[in-house]
Amino acid sequence: MRFIFTIILVISHFLCFGQKAGNESIYIHTDKETYFPGEILWFKVYAVHTEDLTPVNKPSVAYIDLTDSQGTSVLQHKAEIGPATRNGGSVFVPQRLSSGTYTLTGATLASEAGGRSFSKKITVLNPFAILDALPAPAENTYTLRLFPEGGTLVRGVATRVAYKVSDARGKGVKASLIFPDGTRGTSNAFGIGSVRITPGGNMPGAGTPKVKIILPDGRELEQPLPFVSDTGYVLNAEDQGDHYTINVASAGHAGEMLKLVSESSAGKAFNYQVILNASGSAAHLVPKAQLPEGTSRLTLLRNDDTPLAERILFRTPGKILRLNPALNKSTFSGREEITLSLNQVTPDPAITADISVSIKKIDDIQQPSHENIRSYLYLRKDLSGEIENPDYYFSDAETVKADLDNLLLTHGWRKFKNQPTEEEGRYHRISIRFTEKTSGEPLAGREATLSVPSRIPMVYTAVTDTNGVAGFLVKNIYGTHNLVTHMTSGEPSHAEILKFRPEAEPSSPADIRGISQSSYNEYAINTQVENIFSGKSRTTYLPPATLDSIPFFGKAHVRYRLDDYTRFVIMEEVLREYVKEVIVRKNRDEFRFRILDVIRRGYFSNNPLILLDGVPVPEPNSILAYDPLKVENIDIVTSRFYLGESIYDGIVSFSTYKGVLEDYALDPSFSVFTYEGLQPEREFYVPEVPGAATVPDNRTVLYWTPRLMLSGEKSRSVQFSSSDLPGEYLIDIQGIDSAGKPGSATLRFSVK
Repeated sequence: MRFIFTIILVISHFLCFGQKAGNESIYIHTDKETYFPGEILWFKVYAVHTEDLTPVNKPSVAYIDLTDSQGTSVLQHKAEIGPATRNGGSVFVPQRLSSGTYTLTGATLASEAGGRSFSKKITVLNPFAILDALPAPAENTYTLRLFPEGGTLVRGVATRVAYKVSDARGKGVKASLIFPDGTRGTSNAFGIGSVRITPGGNMPGAGTPKVKIILPDGRELEQPLPFVSDTGYVLNAEDQGDHYTINVASAGHAGEMLKLVSESSAGKAFNYQVILNASGSAAHLVPKAQLPEGTSRLTLLRNDDTPLAERILFRTPGKILRLNPALNKSTFSGREEITLSLNQVTPDPAITADISVSIKKIDDIQQPSHENIRSYLYLRKDLSGEIENPDYYFSDAETVKADLDNLLLTHGWRKFKNQPTEEEGRYHRISIRFTEKTSGEPLAGREATLSVPSRIPMVYTAVTDTNGVAGFLVKNIYGTHNLVTHMTSGEPSHAEILKFRPEAEPSSPADIRGISQSSYNEYAINTQVENIFSGKSRTTYLPPATLDSIPFFGKAHVRYRLDDYTRFVIMEEVLREYVKEVIVRKNRDEFRFRILDVIRRGYFSNNPLILLDGVPVPEPNSILAYDPLKVENIDIVTSRFYLGESIYDGIVSFSTYKGVLEDYALDPSFSVFTYEGLQPEREFYVPEVPGAATVPDNRTVLYWTPRLMLSGEKSRSVQFSSSDLPGEYLIDIQGIDSAGKPGSATLRFSVK
């Protein structure tokens, strides 16, 4: 039976981890955008297949990281996601965080392998910082960036040049521009616009041609035009509604054969050959039906795949989850019961939607987000840099088409990676680098062991790669644990645990100039009141979805509960007196254990694997020197056991009452780390009796749920209550259905 059990473990290992990661993207919905220290940041992770946006219905781990403006990580969190969970989590915002702009980044191993980590800007306001002293960039500082379409200006070739004018906070500024040839342009509210110019001899003046900027306050600035090449290629794409007209122009390249390649984050869309005519130009028509929904990149290349120019294209997505939220009325009193009903506008009985709901107070501190799951997955996911108000580009405004085209010209395409990685499943990966203690050289090709000291033994093995890194795929451990690791051979080593951090793009500073001191003080008081009166109620956690109570070797053949026997103060006496499956032999000063081979009715000839609270004990002498009064159980496996590359003649596992290696001195070849494992999901607290006035109710977030399932035509109702705080409140709903249709909805109400 033990042999069969081992084979099953090996087969399941290859089934779970032998596959390479798929094309995966994630989106994170947070309960709000601005936090004070002492508050809880609630979030929901949506993991989808990049190619069709259908949900990823398999267990995984989401890695959450909060970084400051310098790129320093200030918070890390690991959340278990998958069909058995609600994909939700929470982070307590600590008092040590100073006021400023932070970047919330999240990824799974699969999404990070493809370069598709999620990031969004989070603002933290600390009440112990003086508002006037908050770090802010210098005023009246502006930046102009110029973006030739395709990437190059060529002398004498008409080219479209996009531009972006922004202030010191990165916020777009409406301004007027005059180009060297006299062409004028005006940026929109986001500081973006474009003009068509012909760089070359028709530009007046000598020296480097410059662009003049006329700011709203009347000041004028100048900036040089990008370098103008005598030869090169210009790539132009004109949006004609149902298709793009692609124009290629050049100087000095008549008759050349090139190719156009369109690719998206989900893969290539098409590949066309183009031949430049006698004037060095060519035109091609690309139906939008051939493009994936959302963004794609068009690249002009030589036949040897040398890139010459690129342009981002966009196809308006038709897939949308339409949600219809409704309240029983629009104005409520304090501490009043409120019912929110929610259903799909065009339901499909076979389709189920997974949604998350946040209900929060909005004011000059807390503003609605200008991004939703649809605008992120179809637009911002594939573009580098920040986008002001992504939702606008999915609206019905008359200027959207032109503004969207200019946006695509001013934002680069994110450089996606295509690195295979093992999927985590219900395990997550812990990477440890082993190096030689004196020289620091990596210990490659060695087997290493990792243990999690506890009353339920868990031992894992891995072989180091050429960099000395061993990747342990461990069963999901929750909360803070000690990890014990060493080379299986026992050779000394230096071990370093490698923390996985999703790649983060820097965020521009938040604009807090509109926040009044009274609002700042009021919000700080509300946070402190909520912590005082509801702090303990917010420490309830849901049980883990995949908590395993079976040790790595399965069920032991024999268990000895030492309290059922006469207690001895010497471990050798315990084993000799009543543990009949283990015989203790001594050769001079060296002890040996031999396990009873039940099948062959004899004893094995080699030492078994000896464990203390799940940590391998290198030789019997050290366990025989341990105090048996601290040991609760001894488990015996009376068959040969295969662990990694090692074979053991049975297992003897000692478990202490506390499960923490109490008073046991580890061999110097072992290294110990404190490790933050998966964080159980916190339960959102809502007062049960809203009418009771015995304690103040200063909640600014009235309701949060990371998962509410909408099935077909069925409507769902949510009950919550208003707090003591009057003002305007926003219901923010995000979701995606099983067919890959993302959608969102908002609804406002007032509390008097």
